[in-house]
Amino acid sequence: MTSYYINRADQFPVDFRLWFQCQVKKELGQLRQAGSLLAAQPTLKGYRQHLANWLVFHIRQQLYRTKTALGADLVRGAVDLGLPFSVVVFDSWFLHNELIDAIQAVDKDWIGGCPKDRLVLIDNQWMQLQEYLKTIPPTAYRLTRVHDHVYWAFTQVLTFKSLRRRPIRMVASFDNPELKGEPRLLTTNRKDWERTRILLTYGDRWPTETFNEDVKGHLGFEDYQLHKLRGIRRHWYLGFAAYSLLGDQGHPGRSRHGVRAPFESTGQRCRAVANEVLGDLVEWIAQRLEEGVPTATIVQTLLA
Repeated sequence: MTSYYINRADQFPVDFRLWFQCQVKKELGQLRQAGSLLAAQPTLKGYRQHLANWLVFHIRQQLYRTKTALGADLVRGAVDLGLPFSVVVFDSWFLHNELIDAIQAVDKDWIGGCPKDRLVLIDNQWMQLQEYLKTIPPTAYRLTRVHDHVYWAFTQVLTFKSLRRRPIRMVASFDNPELKGEPRLLTTNRKDWERTRILLTYGDRWPTETFNEDVKGHLGFEDYQLHKLRGIRRHWYLGFAAYSLLGDQGHPGRSRHGVRAPFESTGQRCRAVANEVLGDLVEWIAQRLEEGVPTATIVQTLLA
């Protein structure tokens, strides 16, 4: 779970939280089944292993926290760091009270994706959002320009059952005038914002997607052979630092120069850094040779 900061001048990864998977019902079933088999053929070794399995399961239960709870931690952590942000954006997975409560408790606004099966109050009856949208005529969707993209969007303030019946502004948008395919569904606590501002602000979430791809594909985020959690955390923070130092030129954000020239991707910047390091190494070796330093001494220095 990662948090990412972005404004019109800069952007960088902030922090992360580890999510420990724990499928309680499935694992309890497996433990009880193993217990039944052990009772039929009891052995001292089997009982020891079964007890160890129960202890591991108990510890994992204690460590388990939902992704929404971890997201709330990241929001509070960003506030503690003093980051000057005003809006939190997130995808539909996190549209739950636990995160929303945490965001509004620190006086921030939010825009989140929305699952299509959420229940909304229409004419004093609860209806799935996807069914409600079927009742909206195509003429209600307005052409909306966001940068170089054109959308057809409909917005309405609705009461959501799963969000403690809060009145929430919803935006449904299509990328074609025929309104074909599934609409993108967004929600926000800012009932006074119009559709263009909501779509524009939510678009700032895109760099988090490219960040995940870049650190995994170019910066070795997943390439570690460590057994201790402390070492893994250190490796991940170094990946964050490397990404920030390389500089991200993705839109939105200012055009920053990585290394000695501007580059279009993190991969290009990584290759440029590698080329610079190699060039500096060759230059250093050449200087030592000119100074009369023996080859064996140079090799010893490099391997020290």
